[in-house]
Order: sequence, then structure tokens, then C-alpha cells
Amino acid sequence: MSRGFPPLPALHFLIEVDAIEVFDDTYDGTRVIQALRRGAMNAANLIQGVWVTRAQALGLRNTGLQSYVGGIQKAARIEIVSEQMTFDPKPDQGGQDVSWYEIVVEVTNTCPHAQIVEEGHAAFHLPSKINWAGPNVKHTKKGTPYLSIPFRHRQYQTEKQADIGGATRMALRAMMPEAIHKEARKLSFTRPMRAGRQYDAQGRYTAKDRYHWGGRLNRSGASTGFHVSPGGTVVGERRGEHSVAPGMVNPAWKSSKFHGMFKSGTKGHPQYMTIRTITPDSPGWNIPALAGKFIAAQVASGIASSNALEDRFSSGVLDVLHTGGGE
Repeated sequence: MSRGFPPLPALHFLIEVDAIEVFDDTYDGTRVIQALRRGAMNAANLIQGVWVTRAQALGLRNTGLQSYVGGIQKAARIEIVSEQMTFDPKPDQGGQDVSWYEIVVEVTNTCPHAQIVEEGHAAFHLPSKINWAGPNVKHTKKGTPYLSIPFRHRQYQTEKQADIGGATRMALRAMMPEAIHKEARKLSFTRPMRAGRQYDAQGRYTAKDRYHWGGRLNRSGASTGFHVSPGGTVVGERRGEHSVAPGMVNPAWKSSKFHGMFKSGTKGHPQYMTIRTITPDSPGWNIPALAGKFIAAQVASGIASSNALEDRFSSGVLDVLHTGGGE
């Protein structure tokens, strides 16, 4: 779901003209409206820049949060959503003529999960949130619906390599321990056959392709334990039963998180993956609660308490009125 910027308090501007007679023959109402629009768009661009800066300052560097930043920085939607005006001057208490104009500009983060980053979510049971009648749901021979969930495991790096490459916390958590990476490198490649989507005799979707399968990593005998990766990141190979929230318990893993790993990609650019299966009746798959970051609200509060937005608006208005330029 796209997420718009929280509403800011309305900005009120009083434009005073000392020599009103100069407008008798030259006043161009259209040009004034263009100036106000330019000012509003200038202000929206300022909001966009501050929003990006704040998100980056919070260290949003894992894949999902980078998408959040991209939804503002590269793909933000900035548009005028409403505009109202009156050209019927009404005398105020001081006897001056007042014309009224209102413009609302919306800045939208187009990242699909922007609202989750902003507001977080409560703990939930993943199978209960899936549309099991969806077109990409697979089926077993008995007709049981299931999904294959891919997990990527990153290649091992020394602490120096991780520092040079700017590895994120998420990348460090997804990094294979050195010993497991040595074994994984020996695997032969799994190659797609480019056969297209596969269906069974009943017309049910079963796979997105066919494959020439390479080797698989056997870690069936791994015990519950941890590896310490560069930077002190702790990686658990097997996890015991643990509680996610009251009444929500994920069972112990039956095998190592690296068991069944295969190698795809190409020579020089390998990717290491494991696949886990989820069905409507899968135990566990309870997702812990995520605290919201409320980044947009922080930016809105900061901008509303400064003069930066008003200054940017005014500069846009003056650019048009001074130069005669328009949209």
C-alpha cells in the first residue's frame, strides 16, 4: 500500500500590493496561479528531500527498507490533488480586498510496504494471511496447496571484506559461516530449463520451471548451535522452540537452516539458496511484531516547526512572478 506524507498544518500567506493601480491593465490572474502552483511544488520537493535524508540517517539499509527509501527518492509520486479558489474579492474588517486560494499537494512513497515500515505490525500467523487460491500457489499430487519460500544465503566474507563492501546488518545475518561456505562452493550448479510454468493433469500449477538439479548441501546432522560471523553477528544454524508472542510459538527447526542448500547463478556470480515449504496447516511460521519507525511523522513535525517550507514556497512564487515563467 502506498503511503502519503502526513498532512502538515496549512500555510497562510498574505500578499500586500502598495501600488494596486499598476495591475489595472497588466494584472494576469493565470500567472499568479502558476506562481502559487510552482511554490507548492517547490515545497513538496523540499519535503521529498528531507524525507529521504531522514530515512537514510536512520540507517535503513536492509533490502526491504532500501525499497522504502527508493519509494521516496526515485519513485515518489508528487501531485496536486486538490485546488480551490475564488476570484470574488470580499472586504475584510480592515476594508481591504481578499481573494482566497487553496492548493493541496500530496507526496506519496510508492514502496508497497511503506505503511508497514511507518506503522509496524502486530505478530501474526503467516499461513492465515496467504490467499491459498492465488494463481502462484502450487499443489501436491494429493491437491494440497503450498508455496515454496526461497531463502538466500550470502557468501562468507572476512571482517575486512565486509567493511570494504559496506555489508549491511541484514547481509551479515544472511552470511554463511566460513566452513559451510567452503562446502557450498563445491556444489555443482542448478540450471533452469526455461520450460515455463508447469501444470499437472488437473490443470493445477505445480512449478514455475523445470531444472537440471545440481548438488545439495547435507547438514542433516547439525546440532543446535551458533556461528559468529564478521562484526560479531551471531548466526544460528538450528533453532529451538521459541515464543513469538503470547500464545504464538514457533517449533524447533527439524534441521539446519543450511540443509538442502543449492547453488544457482553462473560461474563467478553464484547464488546460494534453500527452499522451505509452507502449507495452510504448517506449524509455526509465526511472524514477530515489528515496531513502526514513523519516519514521515518525524519529518512532518520537523518541517512544521521551521520556516524552511515557507521559504521554499515563497522562492517558487517569486521565480514565476519575477521572470514571467510558468508551468
